[in-house]
Amino acid sequence: MLLTIAVAIAFTDPGPAPAPPEALAPYLAEHGEFKRSGGLEWLGGAFADAPSEERVLYAEAMAWHAQCRDWGQARSEAEVAKRGMEQTQPITYSIAECGALHPDWRETVEEFDDRATFLEALGRWEAYLAHRYAVIDAVRAVTPDPASPHYARVVSPLVETTDQFFMSDFFAAPRDGLDAAERKLAWQVYRDAIDREIRRNVTLVKPILADGWPAADTLTVDEQTALFYTVQHADGVPWFQLDALDAMRAALARGNVKPHQVAMLTDRVMIELRGEQLYGSQFRDPHQCDGERHIPNGLIDPEGLAERRAEMGMDPMEDYLERLHRLPSGNPCAVDAD
Repeated sequence: MLLTIAVAIAFTDPGPAPAPPEALAPYLAEHGEFKRSGGLEWLGGAFADAPSEERVLYAEAMAWHAQCRDWGQARSEAEVAKRGMEQTQPITYSIAECGALHPDWRETVEEFDDRATFLEALGRWEAYLAHRYAVIDAVRAVTPDPASPHYARVVSPLVETTDQFFMSDFFAAPRDGLDAAERKLAWQVYRDAIDREIRRNVTLVKPILADGWPAADTLTVDEQTALFYTVQHADGVPWFQLDALDAMRAALARGNVKPHQVAMLTDRVMIELRGEQLYGSQFRDPHQCDGERHIPNGLIDPEGLAERRAEMGMDPMEDYLERLHRLPSGNPCAVDAD
């Protein structure tokens, strides 16, 4: 039972992304995202004790960010409609063309009492992540050119680990003793890093998928898994996921991809675009709980779940939940959950 894609959905091209205020130029990297270090210091303009010019910049930047969110929503809906599917959910990710500022940053800044405390915490966590980026950048420095026929073999294992590296590292980071405001800031800094890696990874694997999903005998098991997780985590570009899902369906018929991977990507796309899923593989905020039992978000036809999962070679739901809750994030429905 696979996702059925509609046809002939009307859409309007939103045009180019809104241009950033000129005063933000010192904070932006060449590719348009905010710099890894110091790129978000202008957020200090949210505080009453900030210099007047910084408060003006903050107001201009947040107005631009609001325009970007509208543009990003329109762009996503248009790209998805080109592929014959309607998007009914608001986007939840940061937008690369608009500085890649996550929408939750405003709320995070408001957790702090003053500008100095906020900027000190921001600098501390940016410096902490700089050491993590140094490792990844060193590995990337010795990877071959993307045009190389061996690029997928060398890069795919790295591709799988970069965004998940930051996700896992967040749970291992030294957060004991931090107040709620700095814990929230730490997550925002990590989330920016995760989003940045996902976008980069998508760029890396697009050439690999240009002619469809690779045949099973052209990739190792690790490379195949890495390629799948790169697509699976590419929530910021759901139209890319739709293209990959079509490629995976064709590959499934040839035995070049595992059925449970097709099911997981189907759920991922449906949750992102419609807020519903078939196979119960996705758990999102706000989490749904029945006592301490964790329930998949937006599940269609719960009574048929076991049969659908079996058809796609997936574990029974209880086994999947047990494995999921052994991850560092744990069970959000548990009584003692953070």
